[in-house]
Amino acid sequence: MPDDRSPAGGRERARELLDLGAHRELTTIEQHELTRLLHEHPGVEYDDFAPELVALAGAGPILDEPPAPALRERIAATAELPAAGPPRRWSRPLLAVAAVALIALGAAGNAVIGTLLDDDAPTGPPGTLGATETIAFDGEPSGIDVDASVVAHTWGTETLLDVDGLPAGETYTVVVIAVNGDEFPSGEFIGSTVPVTCAMNAAVLRQDAASIEIRDADGDTVMASELPPATA
Repeated sequence: MPDDRSPAGGRERARELLDLGAHRELTTIEQHELTRLLHEHPGVEYDDFAPELVALAGAGPILDEPPAPALRERIAATAELPAAGPPRRWSRPLLAVAAVALIALGAAGNAVIGTLLDDDAPTGPPGTLGATETIAFDGEPSGIDVDASVVAHTWGTETLLDVDGLPAGETYTVVVIAVNGDEFPSGEFIGSTVPVTCAMNAAVLRQDAASIEIRDADGDTVMASELPPATA
């Protein structure tokens, strides 16, 4: 996965998430990450839509009713549109830009984008490429709340984490363990007073992955998740 701490890495990761959102609904973790990246790298969300905007430019304007005031304000805050005003003729390129802005608004935006694109998210048994597979961790310390999932890719296994309650300032490592016992580091994160949302990648294919562990700085296992065998 690109290092999103660098400007280039952040823009590349944002474009990757936007492309992913064009094919399936983003998870809550992915939505949080995308929102953060779009704020850190304004304008990057439009890069991959240049061909569509060019194609739509010649389609002419359409007459549309204005959105509800609350929704319009949210779109305006992201796409820099006028916050209020009478009904207007929206050009198709402007509507496309507004649709892109909706991605940053979370689940509601993704529902709209999914409807516009009429594209189903990948689904299937464990190991289906691109499908989000919810997992559960055992042995969570008291007061720790974890939402997690994995996604199978041709280049490895992605782990999506939303963790709340771990001691602030402590370092944790995510490790994917293969069926044969080999360990593949997936990344590190620091506990925080606010929920930690991160996406990590390990260079092991989903069909070869048996479990995922979160370990503390001493290497002790804080919690673990046994993965079902990949059948796809």
